[in-house]
Amino acid sequence: MVALADLSTRLVLCAACSDKPPQERLDRLSIRAADLLARPSLPGADVASVVAGSCTEVFVRSAADADDVLCCVCGPNVDISELVRRARRGLADLAARR
Repeated sequence: MVALADLSTRLVLCAACSDKPPQERLDRLSIRAADLLARPSLPGADVASVVAGSCTEVFVRSAADADDVLCCVCGPNVDISELVRRARRGLADLAARR
């Protein structure tokens, strides 16, 4: 699943997934992104990841708009470097369209 979230409101703006996830799951995802990327111990953090069992969550903040973040939920063997590279490119494309 890939979701675009707004960190200032802690809301998922849109999501792409094979199955529509419950709103509660999207809410938890956006809250986790905001919590991870806004930690005082990590000022200016633009990437965060969480690995739990068979699930890897990767959060990538937009360089153009600090409130935009892509939330990616993947399997355990995801290539995080490649995912971050593609997420940054997607966020840059989104910013260019605004």
